[in-house]
Amino acid sequence: MSIDDEELRYIKANQAGDRLRELARLAQFFRAHPHMSWGEFCTKAISGGYSEGEADLIWWFSGIEYINRAEEDYLAKQAQRN
Repeated sequence: MSIDDEELRYIKANQAGDRLRELARLAQFFRAHPHMSWGEFCTKAISGGYSEGEADLIWWFSGIEYINRAEEDYLAKQAQRN
């Protein structure tokens, strides 16, 4: 039995979706432990089946997300003053 191209695309899309959900769980874990050091976070991520690159991606993205939230808060306060 051979898998046609459409079935193969469907399988790959499902696998990608599963991996994105796993990365979202890693990001959720990081946000729940914001003061964890990089080394500790990376060790926990690797022991949980993630690569160092994936841990780095989540660390980097969460930092940008934090900066964006701080910037939005600052702009909201400035808007209230004006």
